[in-house]
Amino acid sequence: MPEKVTKYKIFIASPSDLNEDKRSINEVIQELNMSYGSQNNWFLEVVKWETNSAPGISKGHIQDLISTDIGNDYDLFIGLMWMKFGTPTAAAGSGTEEEFYHALKRFQNEPDSLQILFYFKDTLPNSLEDINPFELKKINEFKEKIADENVLF
Repeated sequence: MPEKVTKYKIFIASPSDLNEDKRSINEVIQELNMSYGSQNNWFLEVVKWETNSAPGISKGHIQDLISTDIGNDYDLFIGLMWMKFGTPTAAAGSGTEEEFYHALKRFQNEPDSLQILFYFKDTLPNSLEDINPFELKKINEFKEKIADENVLF
């Protein structure tokens, strides 16, 4: 007999230097789905550009393809940054920044429509050669901007 299951979508936005962390998040969500979700008739679905955006071509910017594929249909936005700010887009300094401001605008218009969480990884890189001061400057400037938006990270 069919059951009614509530599905929650979690959009994870981050630059490419956090792929391992995103895999860990996937594993935790899979375990939550198996351990608690099936017992309580809910399901958590991870949405991220790597798996929810199809290859294509854009007349504007590649981020336009990703934004269209991801859409607004998510309940939780999780932003992550570490050593890379990300690839610039036509509208922002990086895809992650653009995705954050898209979620923030949605939250400001409809506060009950989603929750926003942002995390900055603070572990050391494997090598000093991995540190790019220009990227770190962008990340620190972004932190200041979102702190002004009343975001606790």
